[in-house]
Amino acid sequence: MKKTENGWIELIKIIGMAVIVLLPAVFLCLFLRNHTMDYSDGETPYYFWNRDFTRSTQDQYFSTLILGDSAANAAYLPEAMSEGTVNLSLGGTTIIENYYVLQDWLSHHETPGTVYLSFMDYHLIYDNMFYERTVYAHRLTWNQGKEVLKNARETEDENIAVSDADLRLLEYNWYLPKYYLPALLNAGFTERRAENEAHYNEINLHRGAYIGLSSEQYTDADQNIYDSYQVNPLYDRYYRMFLQLCQENGIQVRIVSLPKTGNSVLTPEYREQRDGYYSSLVSEYDNAMYFCEVDTCEGRYFLDWEHFNVYGGWLWSTYIRNRFPEDFDSEPVKGETVAGIIDYMKLAEEPDLLVNFANGKDIIAIAVTANEYQLLEKFHDTEKEISGRRVYLQNGVEVNLMVNETDGDINTIALAANDDGTHSILLHGDFYPIKIEPYADLTLIFINTQDFTPALIRNYVRTGEGLVGN
Repeated sequence: MKKTENGWIELIKIIGMAVIVLLPAVFLCLFLRNHTMDYSDGETPYYFWNRDFTRSTQDQYFSTLILGDSAANAAYLPEAMSEGTVNLSLGGTTIIENYYVLQDWLSHHETPGTVYLSFMDYHLIYDNMFYERTVYAHRLTWNQGKEVLKNARETEDENIAVSDADLRLLEYNWYLPKYYLPALLNAGFTERRAENEAHYNEINLHRGAYIGLSSEQYTDADQNIYDSYQVNPLYDRYYRMFLQLCQENGIQVRIVSLPKTGNSVLTPEYREQRDGYYSSLVSEYDNAMYFCEVDTCEGRYFLDWEHFNVYGGWLWSTYIRNRFPEDFDSEPVKGETVAGIIDYMKLAEEPDLLVNFANGKDIIAIAVTANEYQLLEKFHDTEKEISGRRVYLQNGVEVNLMVNETDGDINTIALAANDDGTHSILLHGDFYPIKIEPYADLTLIFINTQDFTPALIRNYVRTGEGLVGN
């Protein structure tokens, strides 16, 4: 009897010691799970937004979805396309992740009419982000992850079907410190939440677009030669799964080959392999088409060798909208859309490209200049004079333009030169100070017509290299 009691006491001690040893690890895993925004890098919040947005029902119906990798994310700007467009592509992903993004979307939303699908060549050959980004950010459910492993093993994909694949999925699912503690230590236990929440809100503002939001321009003059186009067996399988899923749901799929930089050389072998693969693929599905009308685009529209900058994204999005008008609704733009456009405009620098953002939107552009520039061809014939400068109003919203006077009409925009050399603008009965620099050769003033407030003012000086903003 005594031996039995001693045995129980020893067992309780062992259990107690195990709890003491494991409890801190359990608490750490729970902390890592519940405070991911406090230590994650700037890319992770975008995966969180994508997961949250696709798995929760939205009030608005989205008729057009954009799917793909970072190249697609930079190329398609929903604000330039329609209110019913959302960009669900994610940097670093392949057709695998995008199959499950669409699967999640269909589980919580009304079926879209059209899906655009674009990938850079790199993400069709092999994957190096599945564990480090997709699984790390918990973008897939447990069952989705297991299905990926099953398909990877059947196609003998060495990048995903690694020897410890099942263990890795389990460890990531439990937020084991071996994967997440380094990020917490690198963050220095400082509060990153505010920064990551800002990233989350930014992608929400732009309905999914977040890559390439920069006016920086690609300048590499060396040739980029493309001489082969490969699609590995795992991705080929998921392409077919994707098209089959769309066909079952009556969704039109447009597989789009995005333009490359102007210094790119696409060899005949490359074109034959690329076009041959997709032509053969879509021939099996009557709901799919392959589009490759534009192979290259000027470097000024790119951030780097694969990603459009904010100018290129706007240019390409406008081109696609005009090329396939049946895919995009014509509903009036909402306040959030105008706010997104203005956010893009704040990134833009070159005046002719900057004005493109306002064309056809609820934004009025006014040019104040002492000389004629090619840019002004985009403006009305309406012109007045203010302080020795010419004032031009961009075509778009019908308003009256007056200088140093007002007619009392609520739709009148009046520019006033003040006695102290400053300037003001009258919008819907309220005066706002505006900064027209005396040295500027050109001043652009943009007005948000949804609330009639100044949205952006830019002054430019003409140099030997053209107009340079201050």
